[in-house]
Amino acid sequence: MNVRFRVPFGRAKFVEAFMPDAEKLAKLPNLRWKIWTFDDDAHEFASVYLFDEIKSAKAFAHGPVLAAIKSDPKFKDFSVSVHEVMEDLTRVTRGPIG
Repeated sequence: MNVRFRVPFGRAKFVEAFMPDAEKLAKLPNLRWKIWTFDDDAHEFASVYLFDEIKSAKAFAHGPVLAAIKSDPKFKDFSVSVHEVMEDLTRVTRGPIG
């Protein structure tokens, strides 16, 4: 699953604002990992999540956490997409899929 949105502040404030969320997300059932990225010039956040199963990814994509972010007026250009992992190609490029 991929999530992207722009924020009206820089990386340091983003980390400060989202650290409590990171700690909660780490406890999500069926979440193997999440990679957080930030484009300093565009003030754009993007992340990639890997869940154990597509059902969990879809449930999270349509759940309250992302709905709250999407509805917050300070976050712009929100997008979320859910995809299945292409394991054969991911293994070739050393993707950490287990």
